[in-house]
Amino acid sequence: MTEYQSSAHLNCCLPQVLMWMLRLGAVSTLLSEPLVSGFTTAASFHVLASQLKDLFGIKLPKLPSNYKVVLTLVEICKNIMNLNVAAVVISIISCIIIALNNELLKPWVSKRSRVPVPIELLAIVAGTLVSRFWGLQEQFGIKLVGTIPTGLPVPQVPPMELLPSVAIDAFTITMVTYTISMSMALIFASKDKYEIDANQELLALGSSNVVGAFFCCAPMCASLSRSYIQYQAGSKTGLTSCVSAVLVLLVLLWVGPFFELLPRCVLASIIVVSLKGMFMQTADLAKFWKLSKLDAIVWLVTFVVTCCVNIDIG
Repeated sequence: MTEYQSSAHLNCCLPQVLMWMLRLGAVSTLLSEPLVSGFTTAASFHVLASQLKDLFGIKLPKLPSNYKVVLTLVEICKNIMNLNVAAVVISIISCIIIALNNELLKPWVSKRSRVPVPIELLAIVAGTLVSRFWGLQEQFGIKLVGTIPTGLPVPQVPPMELLPSVAIDAFTITMVTYTISMSMALIFASKDKYEIDANQELLALGSSNVVGAFFCCAPMCASLSRSYIQYQAGSKTGLTSCVSAVLVLLVLLWVGPFFELLPRCVLASIIVVSLKGMFMQTADLAKFWKLSKLDAIVWLVTFVVTCCVNIDIG
């Protein structure tokens, strides 16, 4: 699995670097506003579906990649009587506290200080401490994050002989990761009124994948939930990514074991609340319908196919 992942990772970087060399970033102009809005909104529902099992404390069977959102809802309904009440209560409390901070406390603090309240970090630390001293797993059967290995993997050359076997999958991954990353970039650029260089995004993704291929990393892609958490925290420049990288490195090297007792329902709550802005994009359908029926159809078809079938199909 590791060798396959390394080869797929390397295969992903090749078309991205090639597209950058050919200056094919202009392809991003085909990502119209209705398409981007419908695609990212549907993708957020995939993220929500992936967190439902942790929010409710339910164990779900392995589901096929296609129709995953629909099948997840079906399985949740089937197992609704088996939900973990303690996990549900913790999820509700976490969601309410984080939402109240974002809607009420954060605007009040922003008028008096440039440093926002790190509510997500506080929730993670508080959840970990409560789990450690109250034994949430032992008493209530709440699922925890579990083992977090420390240290970095030893770099190794990806097995080049596997490249032909993963070429088709890698091409699909390339298109999906680039579309998601560019869509998120376009959304934030629209919110803060700045321009983005599509070719620079290709170079960044391709370069990251080249390095990551030697460490068995997953292909690079913007994360809907983490991107919005970072945006809501007030991040504006690339310096934030440098600070985040340093903090992640500290966690990987030393701090990781501390968060092994973090309840997964707390983590899921943070992710779900951060997606509010994405869910609110459903209102775009009415806006596009008033402007152009064709734009509305593009939004609706993109949303339905991406949400009900799969992201790569969408």
